[in-house]
Amino acid sequence: MSERSLLQKTRTLLSRVVRKEMNLLYTEPPQSTSRGVDGGLFCREHAYTAYLLGRANALPIELRLGHYFVWHPSRVAIVTLDSGDDHAWCSVDQVSPVDMSMTFRYVDGLPDLDRPILGLGQYGPYRVTYESDESEFRRYMARHAAESPATGSIGYLEVERIAAHPYDILERPNDFLLPPATGARSIADELGSDIFAKIVVHLGEVARGRVQPLHKTRQSARTVNARGYPNAMDRLREKLRESGSEASGDAD
Repeated sequence: MSERSLLQKTRTLLSRVVRKEMNLLYTEPPQSTSRGVDGGLFCREHAYTAYLLGRANALPIELRLGHYFVWHPSRVAIVTLDSGDDHAWCSVDQVSPVDMSMTFRYVDGLPDLDRPILGLGQYGPYRVTYESDESEFRRYMARHAAESPATGSIGYLEVERIAAHPYDILERPNDFLLPPATGARSIADELGSDIFAKIVVHLGEVARGRVQPLHKTRQSARTVNARGYPNAMDRLREKLRESGSEASGDAD
């Protein structure tokens, strides 16, 4: 598949509508927890779901961990580096970052994005950049602090490429997802261990226009659970097999 065709397939599958659906299901307002302030992005859940959705549809998608830096002239910068937190996203072949979780819907003073981040470029008021060198990333942040540019930026620092088999990711989500804060319950605790498989199946149906997106009526993951999606784990295993993911993983 050509680079252009691959990017178009990525845009079709990981579309604006699918991003809105993921944001509805996962994103929450920032809140204080036993670990500090939780930004509410649930980036790992977004990345996990995007990864399985992509793999089930034969996209060469991989998981990434690292950090981000957000700058907008209207407010102080937001950065995860040195905070104790990290950020998760995906890459599709040479397209990085592929980030469905980056939203400022609950952040006062920051214009929100109107679509998922699928590679470098301009996204509304923000210019997206990507680094794998921490020193260069720190210089990038320092330039913004010193110069206070009049345009927005979102910078990514890739730290780790997750080398895991898609079946392992599917069967053991907690190997990648973070545990809930003390006293809190995860979505799997509340709705069952197969809820992520149901969400992936649901998002595939949304991407193809076969079901009404939940974000249009402000429903929740409980609706995904209520819709059933019987045998979602088996359906997803079969889709991974058909897409050739039984023999794939990140070899980098």
